[in-house]
Amino acid sequence: MDELDKLQYLSLVSKVCTELENHLGFNDKDMAEFIIDLADENSTFDSFKSALTANQAQFTDSFIANLLRIIQHMRPKKKSKNFVHNDNGDLLNDSDDANDDRKKDDKEMKRALYPCLALPDQEFSQKSDDEVEKENHQEIDDTMKLFEQLSEKNKQNTSDNDD
Repeated sequence: MDELDKLQYLSLVSKVCTELENHLGFNDKDMAEFIIDLADENSTFDSFKSALTANQAQFTDSFIANLLRIIQHMRPKKKSKNFVHNDNGDLLNDSDDANDDRKKDDKEMKRALYPCLALPDQEFSQKSDDEVEKENHQEIDDTMKLFEQLSEKNKQNTSDNDD
C-alpha cells in the first residue's frame, strides 16, 4: 500500500467515524475499520446489512446504505498488476486495460447518478442569436397587432349594441 492509498484509507476511516458520531453518538476508530472490512467483504446492501446484523449492529437501513455508499465511493482502488509477454518473451505491465475498465465504470456510475446531465446536445442551428431574437420580436409584434384588431372590433360591437 503506497502513501496515497494509506491517506485515502485514513480519510475513509475518519469519514466513517464522523458518520458514527453523527448517527450514534460515539466515535470509535476500531469500529469504523471493522465496518469498512465488512463492507469490503459484502459489496451488496443485503449482504452488508446481514453481516452487520450478525454482529449485533442495530443500524437503520438508511444509515447502512449511507455507510456502504461512502465506503464504496471513498475506498482506494486496488491496483492490479497485469503482466503480458511481448514478442521477445519479456514481461510488460498491462495496466492500461485496468485503467480503461475503471474509467468505464466511473462513467457508468456518473451516468446512473446524474441521468439529467446525460441529455443529448441541442441540434445545431444555422441562425444566429440575433436572427432568432428578431423572429421572436416579429412574432410578438404580430400577436400584438392581432390583439389591437380584436380590441377595435370589440369596441365597435359594444358601441353598436349601445345604440
